Amino acid sequence: MTTGRATPLGWRELVHRLAPLARPERPWLALIVGLGLLLSLAEGVGLTLGLVLIYRLLGAGDVLDADGPAHVLLASLSQHSLSVLTFWALATILASTVLAIASELLSETVANRVTHRVRTRIYATYLTVSYQRASAHGHGEMLDTLDYETPLLTQAIGEVVAIVIGICAVLVYGGYALLLSWQLTLAALLLGLALAATLAIASRRLAALGARTSAFNERLLALTVTTVQAMRTIRLHAAEPLFIDRYAAASKGLAQSHVRLARFQSGVRAVRQIGKLAALAVLIAIALRLAIPAALAIAVVAILIRLLPHATQIEDNMLALFQLRLPLTIVARAIAEAPLTDNAPPVSFTRLRRELRLDRVTFTHADGTQVLHDASFVIGAGEMVTVRGPSGGGKTTMINLIARLYEPDDGQITVDGRPLPAIGRQAWLDRIAFSGQDIEVHPGSIFDNVRFDNPAISRDDARWALGVAHALDFVDRLPAGIDSEVGDDGLRLSGGQRQRICLARAIARRPDMLILDEATSAIESQLEARIYRAIRAALPATTILVVTHRLTVEGSSAEWLLEDGGFSRIDQPARVATL
Repeated sequence: MTTGRATPLGWRELVHRLAPLARPERPWLALIVGLGLLLSLAEGVGLTLGLVLIYRLLGAGDVLDADGPAHVLLASLSQHSLSVLTFWALATILASTVLAIASELLSETVANRVTHRVRTRIYATYLTVSYQRASAHGHGEMLDTLDYETPLLTQAIGEVVAIVIGICAVLVYGGYALLLSWQLTLAALLLGLALAATLAIASRRLAALGARTSAFNERLLALTVTTVQAMRTIRLHAAEPLFIDRYAAASKGLAQSHVRLARFQSGVRAVRQIGKLAALAVLIAIALRLAIPAALAIAVVAILIRLLPHATQIEDNMLALFQLRLPLTIVARAIAEAPLTDNAPPVSFTRLRRELRLDRVTFTHADGTQVLHDASFVIGAGEMVTVRGPSGGGKTTMINLIARLYEPDDGQITVDGRPLPAIGRQAWLDRIAFSGQDIEVHPGSIFDNVRFDNPAISRDDARWALGVAHALDFVDRLPAGIDSEVGDDGLRLSGGQRQRICLARAIARRPDMLILDEATSAIESQLEARIYRAIRAALPATTILVVTHRLTVEGSSAEWLLEDGGFSRIDQPARVATL
């Protein structure tokens, strides 16, 4: 976890970054606020009717005869019979219930729509930012952002909406209490502000505990991802006890962090309850001191007691937002990632007609490691060319440059004499297929994996490609054949079998250019030779670039050595005797 990821943004910056995401929902948000205001008014009317009933039952006519708009309203309502007052009191309770349900459902709908847009945008961002930037994000970090932090945006929106609705209720009840007795209402306001200031101090500690819990959660998720991906390696090295200890330590840290958070929250609730009781005692003392009529004091206290849950809920919502500050920061930073833009006009690119050329290309990784310097290389259309060199020598970087995952620092790549960026990324990649040393077999069937990036591939096309890759011999022996499930990361298959499925995926595209990056490293040499021969026979016009650290295969028209950041052509390619 990086330091920048762990540093929360200020609230003003968070609002500036996240508020535009809710812009399409502004009419619905306004409706939610309107429903909240109506709900508060309905509850206020119900409370007013309840007070009139209490006054009638207590025979407190002196309060109803007092001056002031609130007393006039109470006096006019008291003229109705008890049955009428009871009916309307029940009606307002029913109306309040309907408004509360409508507001809650609408709030949940809006919050989830915003979260859907944000989640989709972040997912698209991870796929469209520069490949170097995307690679800098760990698997655990990406999963944590999408599966943990982004859904918390729904909660954050709900908290904000609840705060707005709560404020409406406080204003309605507070205004009503103010009309009955400004002295008691003012005293209640000052006491409430004092309690809120105390809780604001506690909220800083709560935010820190929330950030710590989020960090432990991310650490645990990252370890889980590592364990799943490296399961075989862990077992081969008998490292199970080490990873179990690491997981137990991270899980214990998360559990302890949750306990500390719960303990602190309980303390905050205790302080809040004690503060409320103390405030009530002070209000009673003020009422006695000012000789306020008992019935009037009871009415004001009843209103304030009804107001209290809304004020408490606002405090809870605020505290929850403080805990969500770090997750919201991570979401805000994720959506701020700038996607790559392809400014090339749409062009028609059907095939490589003359050559692909790297012309004095230089490339340096973000960590300052220069892997290519003034490097030049050419492959003619329809040729099979081999590039070999030591591990870490820049072979995969060369492929990433050809695939436009990277852009050169200097020099250029040309296609038939035209700069590669002028073609347009989509038009170029539509005619290329890759199969590499990173065996990317995905959960699903073998057929799903062959047509992974091209749903238009038919079952016949898939079987043809599997045949070219010499994979049908083991696929047809599986219980479900081409529909057999491969398991997570293809764990039900051997390394060589996974590589042949990936080869079939590339072959099924019938590409104009096929790039193979150590694509047969897990396949024994005699089968490897037959596969290369079958590929050339099945795709006779395809330009094939074979990248390896081993000897070249027969059929290569040229061999290049990539080392020390540059290319050198080998005049007499080494041949594999088994061919």
